[in-house]
Amino acid sequence: MHIAYDSQIFRMQQNGGISKYFVKLIEALQIIKKDIKITVNSGITKNEHLLNSEIVFNGISYHIFIRYLIANRFYNFIDNYNLAIEKNTMSNSKIDIIHQTYNGYELFVPENKKIVITIHDLIHEKYPNDFLDTEDVLIRKKQSIESADHIICISKHTQLDLIKYYKVDVSKTSVVHHGVDEFTPQYNRLIKEDYILFVGKRSGYKNFNSFLLAYSYTQFKSQVKLVCFGSANLNEEELELIEKLDLLDRVIYITGSDMDLNNLYQYAVFFIYPSIYEGFGLPVLEAMANNCPVICSDSSSLPEVSNNCALSVNCENIHELKNAMNKLFYDDELKQNLVELGKQNVKQFSWKTTAIKTLEVYNKIINRNNEY
Repeated sequence: MHIAYDSQIFRMQQNGGISKYFVKLIEALQIIKKDIKITVNSGITKNEHLLNSEIVFNGISYHIFIRYLIANRFYNFIDNYNLAIEKNTMSNSKIDIIHQTYNGYELFVPENKKIVITIHDLIHEKYPNDFLDTEDVLIRKKQSIESADHIICISKHTQLDLIKYYKVDVSKTSVVHHGVDEFTPQYNRLIKEDYILFVGKRSGYKNFNSFLLAYSYTQFKSQVKLVCFGSANLNEEELELIEKLDLLDRVIYITGSDMDLNNLYQYAVFFIYPSIYEGFGLPVLEAMANNCPVICSDSSSLPEVSNNCALSVNCENIHELKNAMNKLFYDDELKQNLVELGKQNVKQFSWKTTAIKTLEVYNKIINRNNEY
């Protein structure tokens, strides 16, 4: 079996959940299926997940390429380079399946290849006004969905959304959950003070402003900081709200590596994930894997992922969210119970299982093709 992965996500993301998913999937496939042939295209990439892995890929590091350009004063052919790599590798007659890494860019796809895509969420469909590029994204996404031979959905909830919005036959889809890494304990705290942790984007459906308001009403706000990790720095609107709520000395923004994030999970009083829509919700599992109790929303895919091992509430209700935070902060027995439940829950989500179930999809397509 020969599987090829295109360069879309590795050209788009320096780091991020989707590119991490593909790197972890490919690494696990190479371990469980020694005889599988894998071709990975990256184009000119800054992607840290790929560059820090041992995966052999067709492409070049952005930094190496820039040095080459400066030395040769040859600036205008990045797109041509990417297309040439894609055409050269994807034209290989021995490739059985092309697994597209995103549903956006127009890339070279030979007509005789079977196509698999992964749908991570339907956020643009549900919250079109949260994005400037919604119209273009949905046009290309629809084309990808219609042309795919099979569609992997990362949660049952995402599968149901896909069927609802695109009328896809369920037989064309499979649910394959993400995995979560195993983490080792760290003994030097990045943040010495007590804190609760918020991770990732904060705009729109991520529900950060409502959470911030609920935090400002808690009984413990003067005892712990709020650490916001990743995404962009706090913007002017957020800073104005923080000042209005008299939280300027309580909120800390920090970014860093995956190891830094693991450290923050391990020493947080609890992790809060108030997003009202997620296609999966990997940070919930990452927190659990780092023995951190979790509060999360009771909507979209999060109950499927948290599996009754987090304190799940209606995070659009500020009163409920505040009460949940107060309850968890002051109840040490509840915190420890959630830690133990979380440790059991993450055992269900391994990258090995992700790879095995993805391999089943590939085999299904190949065997179906051989029947004709």
